[in-house]
Amino acid sequence: GVSQFDSASRRARGGANGVPSRSPPPSLPVRAAMSSLMQKAKKAMEDAGIKQKLAGALESAKATASGVTTLKCLKEYDLGPVVASGGPGCLFSIQHGDLKKPTKTIALDAPGAKVSVWILDKKSLLAGPLAHAKEDVEELLELVRKDAATMIKMLHPGVIKVVKFEEAKHALALVTERVLGSLTDVIAKGANLRGKTRSPPKTLTDLTLSTTEIKHGTLQLADALTFLHADFGLIHRALSPENAVITSEGNWKISGGFGHAVSVHVVANRDDMFYWPGGYSTGGSGSGRSGGYGSAAVSAPY
Repeated sequence: GVSQFDSASRRARGGANGVPSRSPPPSLPVRAAMSSLMQKAKKAMEDAGIKQKLAGALESAKATASGVTTLKCLKEYDLGPVVASGGPGCLFSIQHGDLKKPTKTIALDAPGAKVSVWILDKKSLLAGPLAHAKEDVEELLELVRKDAATMIKMLHPGVIKVVKFEEAKHALALVTERVLGSLTDVIAKGANLRGKTRSPPKTLTDLTLSTTEIKHGTLQLADALTFLHADFGLIHRALSPENAVITSEGNWKISGGFGHAVSVHVVANRDDMFYWPGGYSTGGSGSGRSGGYGSAAVSAPY
């Protein structure tokens, strides 16, 4: 006889004689569900392909900007979009950064955990619309290095606090206290940032300074210049809107131009400065009055 196991096995294979039987066609709701699943699966595969292409493009972009991404400070801070610019010619792009991990001296909720990261892509100075001769670029970079070295030494409320200066093969970076923007950004209400960011931040486009704020800011810059002359024995010689910032707390500070500074004992006679006293053009020597002229030139656009 045929055991119950054999009968069940035959039925599972399709029939009493072991001949496979055809399953009835699926109902309309089932077919609709299957079609929907197939479409979803197809779309998922297409999306996966797009994501792969995007990932490849991202990796390519990273490889192109490898000189920038090798900066250690970019690994220490979570960076936002470009919100400002500064430095010579406003070549530095400025982004807000939040410290990723607490350090021995800085907690995540401390003021020092919120900074501004200034990045200068060296390659952009050698190719593209900003291309210059290699010798000119190196002269500029040397001024920036001197700038950073001087500011790191200075502890004065009128000079921007520089936390770190870093240089890689294709990029330079400054980590500073958080800033709203350079005076160039403020005067232009962020319009000068086109090409660096999709749209200027509202902190610049909606900013309007009162006469009192402008006077107070100018006095802060003048106080910083007095400190440089009296305590450091330096004549700045390059105070301009691109070398002054407004911090997130509303203070005006000198943020660059020290690469052009000279000792009060050195006769200054340069013909390549945009903001300087008329006395320089006649071969006059620098003095503390130079800073007064620079302060007036900076505040004049307001």
